[in-house]
Amino acid sequence: MQVKKLVEASKSMQVSVTSYLGAQLMLAIHAGMPFMQKRKPITISMPVNLRNYYPSETLRNFFNSVDVSHQFDGNETLESLAEEFDKKLKEAITPENIKNQMNRFQSMERLGFTRVVPLAIKQPVIKAFAKKDAKTVTAVLSNLGKVTVPTEMGKYIEGFTDFCSTDKIFITVTSYGDNVVLGIASAYAGTSVIRRLIKSLKGTGTAVKLYATEVIR
Repeated sequence: MQVKKLVEASKSMQVSVTSYLGAQLMLAIHAGMPFMQKRKPITISMPVNLRNYYPSETLRNFFNSVDVSHQFDGNETLESLAEEFDKKLKEAITPENIKNQMNRFQSMERLGFTRVVPLAIKQPVIKAFAKKDAKTVTAVLSNLGKVTVPTEMGKYIEGFTDFCSTDKIFITVTSYGDNVVLGIASAYAGTSVIRRLIKSLKGTGTAVKLYATEVIR
């Protein structure tokens, strides 16, 4: 899609691009939920680059995740949901809240009991808790931001995209030049959520070019 159109749509609601896309994704998911489940909260998880909060020169992944949840009551509009999403996201990524989250993790590691537990026991327990926590997440949205390359390479590159393996829906957002690309990976055979999301984004007035690859197991 065109970066300009997406930014204009976000600015018209006075929210970030991430919040705008997050609200669109929530609505696309909720529209296809069975009637008895429509009151269940939808949670979008978003990776946060911890290099923005802590000095680090590591080349390894250095991130944490924050969640934004909403329980639908049937009165939502895209504008109201985007505003709520933006407010919750900004609260979650304040330096204070990120620091508190990291401190909680660190304090658990420093407990005398956990330090003496053998890894053979500790690792399965951690995996079990991580799996349980992952069940509360409906989808993942990762805004990787703007990609820049040396001027000499620019004429050879049309755009960038990224994909992550997932057991749900995982969307990455990458912009380059005048284009922004959503890398959508889904573990589901049905494509209704993706189709509703793309259709809604086309409502912003921007042309959407869609490439799809179906993997059948």
